[in-house]
Amino acid sequence: MNLTPAGGLKYPLITDEMYERIPQQVLSLLNNDEPYVVIYAFGQALRPAENSIVKTPGPFRGLCTNYQVTGEVVTKTAVRVEEIRQEKQPLKYKAVVESYSQLPTD
Repeated sequence: MNLTPAGGLKYPLITDEMYERIPQQVLSLLNNDEPYVVIYAFGQALRPAENSIVKTPGPFRGLCTNYQVTGEVVTKTAVRVEEIRQEKQPLKYKAVVESYSQLPTD
């Protein structure tokens, strides 16, 4: 895999080793006998900051150059994975949410 940008940089932005490192790290957290995962998610609501919209004529007119955070949310979700076995059918899996909570964003 070569993720060299169209501009033709001499070195790729992400090497194969870097790309493969993520699954190597994540897979070590999973066990065959424990089909269970905890997902932490973070989100922000943004709006353009004051004086951040380009107003001069040209190709960048209307472009927002900075944002202000107006809200944040952090969630924790516990998910269990179940096997669904049916005769003469391929094995399927179903994700079951065991718990979901919003965490404080201090």
